[in-house]
Amino acid sequence: MIKKVLFYLPALVFLLFSILPPRKMQLLPFKGERGYRFGTYFADEDTTKKCTGTLTDTTDSIIVFEYTLDTVNHNESITPVSGFSIKFDKDAKGNYRNLTKYKYLDIAMRMSETFSFTINFKTLEWFTIEGDANWFTQRYTSADAKVDPRGSYLSLEFKKFEEAFWWPEKIKKEWYLTKLEVPDYKQVMGLDFQNPMGKNKLHVPVKMEIREIAFRKDRNPRIWISLISCFVWLISMTIYMMIKERKKNERLENERLGKEQLEKKSEPTHIEMKRRDEEETDRLHTYLKNNYQNPDLSIEIVNTNTGISTDRISVLLKKKYDNKGFREYLNYLRIEEAKYQLKATDRTIAEIAFAVGYNNITNFNRVFKQSLGMAPGEFRDQGGAVK
Repeated sequence: MIKKVLFYLPALVFLLFSILPPRKMQLLPFKGERGYRFGTYFADEDTTKKCTGTLTDTTDSIIVFEYTLDTVNHNESITPVSGFSIKFDKDAKGNYRNLTKYKYLDIAMRMSETFSFTINFKTLEWFTIEGDANWFTQRYTSADAKVDPRGSYLSLEFKKFEEAFWWPEKIKKEWYLTKLEVPDYKQVMGLDFQNPMGKNKLHVPVKMEIREIAFRKDRNPRIWISLISCFVWLISMTIYMMIKERKKNERLENERLGKEQLEKKSEPTHIEMKRRDEEETDRLHTYLKNNYQNPDLSIEIVNTNTGISTDRISVLLKKKYDNKGFREYLNYLRIEEAKYQLKATDRTIAEIAFAVGYNNITNFNRVFKQSLGMAPGEFRDQGGAVK
């Protein structure tokens, strides 16, 4: 059991490393002391205060902001603004956040309808004058996002935030001639959530619910490290399983061969005898077929040249060729060749007799007639047909 756990432990570690969320600076939901405060705001020009905006819930797990926009001072050219702030300078003591290690702002939220909203980063630059009365001297960079009523999870990259178009005009500094460099995320003063600075629906109550706000590091290196680690582990596992399977097959093959050898050893003796009979019978048949023309051929000569005993020669021939003994089988071979010669050639009967191993014509005629029931001459006259 322990070996199995250790074997799969790397995979579990890599998988866990892959699915675990990256380290975050979590603002919401939050446990313990928040370290920030809330505030609401409207456009400076809105002296009539017809735009509304209220934080109806600011617990550690949710922020609810409800607002309604209206025409500002009866002037449609002025963009109505309603929003809320998260200020990191709690109690106005300069307790700012260093976000230089983070690259993304993650937000989980939903709105009562499909609305866009704007989020602003507020950073402390060298020209910033501290204090709420000088809020505009903070540097504002913003990004817009559309939210679905069913809920959206937004991952906004810091570098996609652009300088708020209204901000340079607002601060009216003579030294502000060109676009500033990247904001100083080492001292972030807070975030603003508000309606976008474009077209907005007037007199429509909007409800914004936010359930997560977090600053996150880049996920990509973690994913690549996890994927590469899993790939290496997978290759290693594959090689290991192939080696294991090969060893298993070799073991099974060795067991099979050992079993076959054991079975061979335990086979009845008659199987070996059968193979020996077949081999000796073939050897005997080949020798007789090649030497039957010898008129002096005897069972003793066959014994000498084949190494098969005379008794065994008789046994093998009787078993293989319908109980024929040595002399009967020898005559059978000779008569078969004589039949062929009588049909296929014009040689004399005497020539054929001597050619097939008989040293006198009388003996040939006698054996031929015993075998076929007719003399060799009759066999030839009838065209080789047997009565």
